[in-house]
Amino acid sequence: MDTIVTDLLLAARLRNEGRKIKFIPFSTTEGGVMVPEGSLMRDTADLIGKRIGVAGGPLDKSWLLLKADVQNRTGVDLSTDAAPAYGAPPLLMNKLESGELDAALLFWNFCARLEAKGYRRLISAGDIAKSFGIEGEIALLGYVFDEATDPTILNSFAKASAGAKQILADREDAWAFIRPLMSAEDEATFQKLKRYFLEGIPNRNASDETGDAEKLFSVLAKIGGEKLVGPVQSFPKGLYWDVPRNPL
Repeated sequence: MDTIVTDLLLAARLRNEGRKIKFIPFSTTEGGVMVPEGSLMRDTADLIGKRIGVAGGPLDKSWLLLKADVQNRTGVDLSTDAAPAYGAPPLLMNKLESGELDAALLFWNFCARLEAKGYRRLISAGDIAKSFGIEGEIALLGYVFDEATDPTILNSFAKASAGAKQILADREDAWAFIRPLMSAEDEATFQKLKRYFLEGIPNRNASDETGDAEKLFSVLAKIGGEKLVGPVQSFPKGLYWDVPRNPL
């Protein structure tokens, strides 16, 4: 396999462990905390004492940031002063819909599906991160390549990827082939999924994004420690492939 789409933290950990890899941003779209439209919750502090579904497990980066933000502002630990339930996103979405959960921290595609059904986002994962000084949108998902890959190939790939996303942004008819693959049961769901995807198209250069990525990694290293980021507690140098503005 020549490339995969994976998490920024995993890519950083692999490079810190000596794997010579490069990261090209794929999407800045993130999940968030979803609640029923009629919920009285308006702030993350309102999650105290509530039943919260958490996709990704107790070391999920958004969950760690959410807990830290609430604890910094209120002194309350959601791990003990709420009722978190860890599980697969589809299960947690169903539990929220059935009323067995008060809120759920889910990946973006499940947030989109819930929005189509009238649920609302209490806070996005990106806004949680911004409470720790992150200034712009970070692509937490990206393509990972071996560093030894021919630069011409990487630049051509980056150009093709950006071009495909631009076509989807500019041409409605380009979605005709993709829509059957999206399992969108109705027009509202399709439109929400489409909007979330388009909002996540990366538009920052590597140098700008690296600064925020370093901040985020530092915060998560302090919160999650070695279990989350590995034994090296600093963001690896040279992780990002700096794609030229007009790649060959």
